[in-house]
Amino acid sequence: MSLLKNINKTSRQISKSSEDYVDATKEYIELKTFQQLSIAFSLLFKSFIIGSLLFVSFIVLIIEGVLICIDLFNNVHYALLFISGILFVITLLVYIYRKPLIESRVIKMVSKTFFSKS
Repeated sequence: MSLLKNINKTSRQISKSSEDYVDATKEYIELKTFQQLSIAFSLLFKSFIIGSLLFVSFIVLIIEGVLICIDLFNNVHYALLFISGILFVITLLVYIYRKPLIESRVIKMVSKTFFSKS
């Protein structure tokens, strides 16, 4: 009879330990999900703010560049064409080098936060 009591007691302990493990795992997953969502939203918000300011600055820089080119070329059309060409070349370079410039950096940043133990 003692053997059956020991088996019963051990099985209850195993059952309790399993429930504790499942509860701890569930809590960890919830916390990790919250961490990743908060990091993603803060990154998105910061990117929006910084991107908006950079966009306005870029527009002012383009306008100033056009005004300088108008003085240089003495023609509005040539100035606009020159600035458009420069923007096209910059866009083409960013597109060509998008993987090392953008994609790999984003993947490294996300993987650091996603796979961190804290």
